[in-house]
Amino acid sequence: MKKAIIHIGVHKTGTTSIQNWLWNNRSVLSSSFGWEYPKEFSINNAHHAIPWSVIPQFEDNPISRPHRTSIDAIKARVQKKSQVIISSEPFCMADDSEADIIRDIFDGFDTTVVMYVRRQDKLIQSEYVQRVKQEVFPLTEPFSGFSALWRSRVPSLDFFHLYKRWSQRFERVVVKDFDAAVCTGIIKSFLEIIGAESAAPDREVAENISLNYHYIAALREANIIDSFSPGARIELEKKMSNMKFPQGKLSFFKGATAQRYMDQFISGNEKLTLDLNTKFLGFDDKFPYVLPHEYVETDVSRYIDWFQRVLVPRW
Repeated sequence: MKKAIIHIGVHKTGTTSIQNWLWNNRSVLSSSFGWEYPKEFSINNAHHAIPWSVIPQFEDNPISRPHRTSIDAIKARVQKKSQVIISSEPFCMADDSEADIIRDIFDGFDTTVVMYVRRQDKLIQSEYVQRVKQEVFPLTEPFSGFSALWRSRVPSLDFFHLYKRWSQRFERVVVKDFDAAVCTGIIKSFLEIIGAESAAPDREVAENISLNYHYIAALREANIIDSFSPGARIELEKKMSNMKFPQGKLSFFKGATAQRYMDQFISGNEKLTLDLNTKFLGFDDKFPYVLPHEYVETDVSRYIDWFQRVLVPRW
């Protein structure tokens, strides 16, 4: 029988590292293990063209729109594969009807769905850091607004319902703990699932370097200045590279806000743990949500006045 691996994310769980490794080692995967990681459907080493074509909300996105194609064309090309790995985080954004379409695309395959999970308060902060770095979120949006919007738009943060959605359509769904996988190697963890662990690298280097949250707050201010003074961010980044930002355990969540945020997900996380009869290191509530973390403010400007007063005149 034909075999398929569908890696659905979720976001900020080492997906870039996994996708880049699979892309750069396509020949090894094919010759030694029989797996194809196809160039078809790929954008930036991942197969976003499939979920982008299936999920209607991507139709109006200027980035995804040019890569959308007909479902029949996708299915015809997938059905020609014999042993294929498909990876894309937007898969986890599919609702029930869209997941039905994806199931139909892989009809006739012995399919394994793979998803990594990470405690939601950690995930959302990591996502915010990435958006500020890439300037792909409204430049003036503080973390509080970002977290509320992201929660309302991305059902993938409810891991239990995400697991149930996919397990109702595919016989095998593998759920991995991101925090535990990082300890041994995220790429190694994935390759063990597909039976290619012997190809795992001896040493893994994170694709996305984690940045100090105070630096990110400052970078957000640089984005704001750049919006009305083009080129400012580049100059400010040079200055910021020499600044000493407070170190330690940092959080964008203030006080009880973190607990209220996690209250939305604790029940689902517990159900997932019980349903799978496994322990998730990242869900362990013995780790406080904020304390003793230092709160990093993004709602009220901390750096912009200093930037304007001290740095702007020097350009």
